[in-house]
Amino acid sequence: MAEARRHSGGGRMDAATAYATLRTALAAFERPPAELDEAELAEVGAIVARELAIEDAVLGSDRARDVTVADTEIAAAVRELQDRYPARKDFTLDLARHGLDVRGLRQALGRELKMAAVLEQVGQEAPVASDDEVLAYYEANRARFAYPETREARHILVTVNDAYPENSRVAALDRIGRIRRELGEDSSQWAARFGEQAARCSECPTAMEEGRLGRARPGQLYPELDAALFAMGEGEIAGPVETEVGFHILYCERIHAAGELSFEAAAPKIRERLQQAQARRRQRAWLAGICSGKPE
Repeated sequence: MAEARRHSGGGRMDAATAYATLRTALAAFERPPAELDEAELAEVGAIVARELAIEDAVLGSDRARDVTVADTEIAAAVRELQDRYPARKDFTLDLARHGLDVRGLRQALGRELKMAAVLEQVGQEAPVASDDEVLAYYEANRARFAYPETREARHILVTVNDAYPENSRVAALDRIGRIRRELGEDSSQWAARFGEQAARCSECPTAMEEGRLGRARPGQLYPELDAALFAMGEGEIAGPVETEVGFHILYCERIHAAGELSFEAAAPKIRERLQQAQARRRQRAWLAGICSGKPE
């Protein structure tokens, strides 16, 4: 690759270039460089050349002189990569296949971590989002802070599978009918009885949780269950309801009304989002300056 930097004494890529080439190939094409065709390699090479030029500018800046990365941090980054392999020898062999060794990887990761530390420092200089900016964002994006009605529910499932006589459609419908009768008509007993029946009779893994489906949003369950659940009142039972997997009995335990997150509750996340955007703008402006040769 013509764009790649190389050692002054030979044709082998330096560690930073080899690492950046591998990382970029995997990110862009989900394949290592050796498996890319000529056009793909050229694309990777162009990306790597741009990235390394920016990296060189950052690491050569006055600001970078005062930034250090601890050996323990580099070692942790190496260890995180090594832990993806079954054995150390597999790790070192794979590095070698991509023009790297552990020492070179440490150098490349050290550069990457130092660049990240410099950019983080630059981002911290961004102006703090004001209360007025936070409120303006909230007012302009009210729809983002609305949440739908949700319902806590349980169910009992008897599956339909004609390969087994006990789970034929007729047999399953008979069984779900008997379970419904066991629940009785006294609504004050349904909470306790439903959990018992679900644990004993349901053929869904939720039986281990006494049939709990959790807190469901509209559109989260099978369409037939969804329609039934959101037509029920709190504390009611519905069913049998047939879906593609079998027959269900539903119990609506609790209804949580739709609403909107208050400004006070939303403000911390909004401030964080705005601050991150400010930091990115500050970083882009600083990078543009150092890459064009302007004083910091």
